[in-house]
Amino acid sequence: MYLSYAASLIVAALTINSVFAAEVAVHGRGYSHSCGYYSATAGDFNVTYLNQELRWGTQVYLRYGLNGEWSQQGTRVWQRAAEVEMSAISGYTWSGKVTVSLGSRGSAEAYDALAFVVRVVLPDGSQFFEKGSQGPQGYFMARLAPVFSMSFPCVDETHAKPEFQKLTPELVLF
Repeated sequence: MYLSYAASLIVAALTINSVFAAEVAVHGRGYSHSCGYYSATAGDFNVTYLNQELRWGTQVYLRYGLNGEWSQQGTRVWQRAAEVEMSAISGYTWSGKVTVSLGSRGSAEAYDALAFVVRVVLPDGSQFFEKGSQGPQGYFMARLAPVFSMSFPCVDETHAKPEFQKLTPELVLF
């Protein structure tokens, strides 16, 4: 049996929508804790996960690490890995918030990106990882402006934290 061209497009669209039903959004900001002499930079990340196929009672976790540069050793990935439970903020939507140190004076390390996956635990105890690909490996990465540029605004009693900016999560496959 052969499908018409229009029917083939509809079948393809339904397949794509069911495979990629989840959505991930990231907002972030970077800032320096000192307005005079550079001391340290921090980053705040808000990751939102939407999946309308999940059942009531599902638990969602943000597993993350930091990506960046080390002055003597090159690129580092998934440093200071940790996991936080994401909070349900509306129907089928969870949010996880992370505040991290991105770099400090005298340190050889500087980070500019949050590497992450979303761990989903279903009510029956089974789990899967939302990592942006159907393959066995991969993760999302949301990048702020490079830390070494020291372009982050300063924060003190007269300077408020900057507004969150929408970040575009990159898909990293390996």
